[in-house]
Amino acid sequence: MAYTFDPANANKPSTRETQYFELGGNRGIYHDGWMANTSPPSPVWLLATGKLPDLATGYQWELYNITEVYLQNNDLAAKNPGKLKELQALFQTESAKYNVFPLDNRAFAGLLTPRPNAVAGRTEFTYTGVNAGIPLGNAPSILDREYTITADVTIPESGVGGMIATLGGRFGGYGLFLSHSFNWLKGRLFTAVGLGLFVLGLLLVWRGKRLGRSGECRLARECCYSPSSRWLPYLLPACLELANADLCSSITC
Repeated sequence: MAYTFDPANANKPSTRETQYFELGGNRGIYHDGWMANTSPPSPVWLLATGKLPDLATGYQWELYNITEVYLQNNDLAAKNPGKLKELQALFQTESAKYNVFPLDNRAFAGLLTPRPNAVAGRTEFTYTGVNAGIPLGNAPSILDREYTITADVTIPESGVGGMIATLGGRFGGYGLFLSHSFNWLKGRLFTAVGLGLFVLGLLLVWRGKRLGRSGECRLARECCYSPSSRWLPYLLPACLELANADLCSSITC
């Protein structure tokens, strides 16, 4: 498409002939100046949480001649059903060619569907040394459940601080961090960790059975939990996509 950057080609016909589109069950196909596409069945911010239409029959198709009206504000589906059927058939051909099928319009629910991975069914994980960039699908899931993170840390005379375990990405994340001066909850439990080998931990108790429900968080040193806790009104509900886990990344474990 680099030729379009030259002003001399401003009125030159497009060299693009055919292009298909598909996202969450919504479909579109461009061919020789014509565009056929489905209308989204519900607002995108509902994340397909309502009743989902049938993928084959539940979507309304629209038809536009974008060579004449680029804004796509003149639906020609009723006036030119033959052209619409032609483009629908072309969408089927292009989708089969590029492995688009099967279509899936579940959106939010689809994100929560378990996928095959190396840690399916496991509830305990033990890591030693530095483990950076663990793929999300192979990292421990902390979503919508109670969990505990513990770490054996060695504090040298020179002192140390940094991330013990973290998982984060586009939609959120968590971290267990050791700081020289961080005084969590204004208590004395972690004001001075001291030297030598210690066991530090984090406990989160999930309060409720709905996605993203609140929870109660406590820190621990050895087997001693903080006398007070921090209430978290909302927890991560569904996904940490585009993320990797770094476990024991800045501290001896």
